[in-house]
Formats: sequence, C-alpha cells, structure tokens
Amino acid sequence: MSELLLIRHAKSDWHSGAQSDWERPLKLRGLHDAPRVAEELAARTLLPDLVLSSDAVRAAQTAQCMIERWSPRPELRRCRELYQASSWGVLSAISEQGAAALRVAVVGHNPTLEETLRWLIGREERLTTCNVAVLRSTFAWKDIADSAGAWRLAALIRPKELRKNAD
Repeated sequence: MSELLLIRHAKSDWHSGAQSDWERPLKLRGLHDAPRVAEELAARTLLPDLVLSSDAVRAAQTAQCMIERWSPRPELRRCRELYQASSWGVLSAISEQGAAALRVAVVGHNPTLEETLRWLIGREERLTTCNVAVLRSTFAWKDIADSAGAWRLAALIRPKELRKNAD
C-alpha cells in the first residue's frame, strides 16, 4: 500500500516585503499551523519516509516546521521543479524520487496540488493553506502517472478543524 500526503504550504505573508513570489515567507498563522498539523500527522502515525518540498520559501518553511516535530525525521528534498509545477511535474517528481519510500509527502502550491488531488482521486477537493490530503493506493510510485482515479482519500486534515477540536 502506497500512501501519499499532499500538503499545501501554510499561510504566507503577502505583506512581508519579499522581492518575489518565490521569496514570500510564512505569516505568523502559518508558523503556528504547520507544527500543529505535523503533530496531528504524528498522532495518527502518518509520518512520511520522504518529503519532497517546493524550494519556495513558504513551502520550505512549512516542510521544515513539520519535520522538526517528527521523530524519526524523514529525508527532505527541496525540489526547484515543484515551484510552479504542473500536476504532471508533481507526479514525475514522486515517480522519480519516491522508489524507496512507503509514504511520500509533497509540500507545494495551489492550484497544482488541487489539480493533482483531483486527478488521483477523480473528484474535486479544496486544499486551503496547510491542509493535508492523505491518499492510499496499491500503485507503486513509478506507476503513479498511470493511476488516475485509483487513489482513495483516506483523510483530509485542516488546521481550522484542529483548532475547533482543541477548544
């Protein structure tokens, strides 16, 4: 069984003064949400073996905030090709780099992650900031490009719902 975690980066700071979209960092809310979501993944024993993250600052910060909460810490690969990637780019990165992992996490951006999720499960699901879609399939990573609609959405983790449950 293959498990894929599609993680949209946490809330970013549009008013940070960053010189480019790529440089935009996380907002305080994002710095709060990412560790909480990471702790929820740990509590559900959904820790990845491999994390593929866009190298954009907000995605890399999200990945780092999460990894720091996990033990053992998974391998992290920052992938330039995941910034402004298409769904095919995401699937290609997973196919090429996921071979040794049972559970792969991809930290990236919309609309690409929503499009990838729709392609894998065959229906629309919204991924707002720091949402995690947990997918399961019997497909091997090398065959992910041939698995349209063959993945099951096992969980959708949203920081707003975690806040409600904590109150």
